[in-house]
Amino acid sequence: MKTDDMMALLGRSRGYVCKLCRSGVLPHFKLPDRSYRFDSKAVAQWMTGRGIRPLTKRYRVSIHEAAHAITCLVYGLSFETVEVLSEGDPRQAEALGLVTFAPRELSHNDRYALLVTNAASLAAAVKMRPNAHRKGLIWDGCLSDWAAVVRLAKTLGTSEAWIYSEAKTAVNRCWPAIEAVASELDRVGRLDYDTVRGLSSGCAVPPNPIQLHLDLPLDTGRS
Repeated sequence: MKTDDMMALLGRSRGYVCKLCRSGVLPHFKLPDRSYRFDSKAVAQWMTGRGIRPLTKRYRVSIHEAAHAITCLVYGLSFETVEVLSEGDPRQAEALGLVTFAPRELSHNDRYALLVTNAASLAAAVKMRPNAHRKGLIWDGCLSDWAAVVRLAKTLGTSEAWIYSEAKTAVNRCWPAIEAVASELDRVGRLDYDTVRGLSSGCAVPPNPIQLHLDLPLDTGRS
């Protein structure tokens, strides 16, 4: 395991990882070229002993989808299932995970809420670890969600900055519920709406933590 791998697992910068090595905190081997190498088993034991959850690809996707699901719950948007797709699933050509909704007519307020749930994946990626943007924690799924926010925000008469602010507030206030759902999603791969509600019930998810901009026209005429 190389330094870049440790940066991804910890969600921290190269300087932080090297500082842990120099201080003797993190088990490592120093090679003649002065680079660091790590034994996977020793690192796993070190992280477990300190209560640090490795940011594996599957867990990162689980956090991403859990953020969508919990913010849907907060805003009263019902869904059918939330999934992390397994290796070999043909749907991985399009996405690594997904929240499935039943066909329905969306109200004006539902559209605002969906934009916030889209932005929540980016807010959750940043929340996971400091310097998450430095090494693969904000991946294409987050960026495509954010691109949709930027594209659609103006059609609802608001800005992407406001949407992100709302999403960040929701993620921060509901983080224990997001982690609880992500852990179970990482374990089983698929959860239905009632299961998500049950997992979040012990985490004091505020029923309405955010005040939406209500009753704005869909098209304000602004460019």
